[in-house]
Amino acid sequence: MAANGSNGNNDSNENAPATPAPSVRLDIADRMKRWHGKVAVVTGASGAIGGAIAIELVKAGMIVCALSRRRDKVEKLRVSLFDVAGTLNYVECDITVEDDIKEAVKSMKARDVKGHIINVNSIFGHKVHQAVPGTRPLNGMYPASKYAITAITECIRQELVYLGTGCKVT
Repeated sequence: MAANGSNGNNDSNENAPATPAPSVRLDIADRMKRWHGKVAVVTGASGAIGGAIAIELVKAGMIVCALSRRRDKVEKLRVSLFDVAGTLNYVECDITVEDDIKEAVKSMKARDVKGHIINVNSIFGHKVHQAVPGTRPLNGMYPASKYAITAITECIRQELVYLGTGCKVT
C-alpha cells in the first residue's frame, strides 16, 4: 500500500480534477428563458430589493412594469439597463392608495397585459420571536405586517383567478 493510503494503482479518480458544478447563475438563466417577452409587475421597484428584482427580470428579457412612488429612482435603474433583452417601464403607483392600484390594473387591461405580480416580503416576520421577560419586544408589529402581506398576496391571487385575468401572483 502506498504512503498516501491508496493501493498504488493509477485507476483511482482521486487525483482527477473534479467536474465543476454548473453555475447557479447559468441555471437561473436557463430557467428564465421561458419568461422572455412576458410581463412582470414589480411593486416597490424603487427600493433595494424590488429594484434588484426588476433589474434581473429585465436582464432575463422580461417587460417589467415597475410600480413605485419615486420616478427618479426607477428612472436611474432604467437608464442603467442598456444592451439588455427586456424593458423597464415606470408606472406611478402608491400601493397604499386603492385608486393608484385600480389605475395600474386598468392600464394593464387596456393593453391586454397578463403579467406576474411579485410581492417582495420577508419570511423573518412569519414567526413572532419571544421577548425576554421584562424587556421590550424587539420587532413590534413587524411580524404581523409581514405575515399580512403573505395573506394579502394570496387573496389577490385568488381574486385574479376568479376574475379570469390570467395574471399570476407570487
